[in-house]
Amino acid sequence: MKYKLFYMLLLIPILIFLLFGCSSHHDNNMMSNNTNTSFAALIFPANGTVDVSTASSVSLKFVTRMDTSSVMDNFHLAGGDGMHLWMDSVTHSGGMGNMSMEKMNHLMNWIDSIQIQGTFHWNSTMDSCEFIPSDSMLSNTDYMIFMDENNMMNRDGSMMGSNMNHHNNGYHQYHFKTGL
Repeated sequence: MKYKLFYMLLLIPILIFLLFGCSSHHDNNMMSNNTNTSFAALIFPANGTVDVSTASSVSLKFVTRMDTSSVMDNFHLAGGDGMHLWMDSVTHSGGMGNMSMEKMNHLMNWIDSIQIQGTFHWNSTMDSCEFIPSDSMLSNTDYMIFMDENNMMNRDGSMMGSNMNHHNNGYHQYHFKTGL
């Protein structure tokens, strides 16, 4: 009986670790459910995807009909060294939700200057769009999709970032890497 209790107590932490401690932070599906945001249901390329084609576009599927202008104004695709410097600056500033308005305005102007230009194509219900970069992305390069939910509205004019209790304060980053 004494040994049985010992083995059961030893087995419980191992089972907990196996069930909850072995998840991958990289989602290798090309399009996956997004659990980090309240407004976008699907994002392609999914966060953590590698070997993305340099000719790829970015697809977004929202949970509601969107105000297209507010999405296009608050969507940024950036890559390479400029993106890494921007991310380092955000990290050193304590994150987007923890900095002064002056610093945040500086960072938003900075990401505007390094973002990849392209064209949006929306479906007829305005709940999905595709962003097609004007030029091919560079091979073997890290990219980031950055979206500011706080300034995006749905088609009815309601702000999407109304729940500021999210861990990310309405700022969402999704990272992927292009292939060779």
